[in-house]
Amino acid sequence: MQGGVSRILKPVIARVFRELHLVEQWGSGVRRFFAEAAAQGLSEPQVTVIATGVRLSVYLEPTKSP
Repeated sequence: MQGGVSRILKPVIARVFRELHLVEQWGSGVRRFFAEAAAQGLSEPQVTVIATGVRLSVYLEPTKSP
């Protein structure tokens, strides 16, 4: 996921989003989450494998310094 490799599960919906310019490029969203979290000083997002797929947890509070 972090490498930007994506698998389109709903091609019709993906095509509509692309045609409406709601998607920049395939597979760029997760990398942007990680980069933006680092830029904002937030804890690194966590990727968890669950029974039906994966969960991306994004933390909205800055990382606490010791």
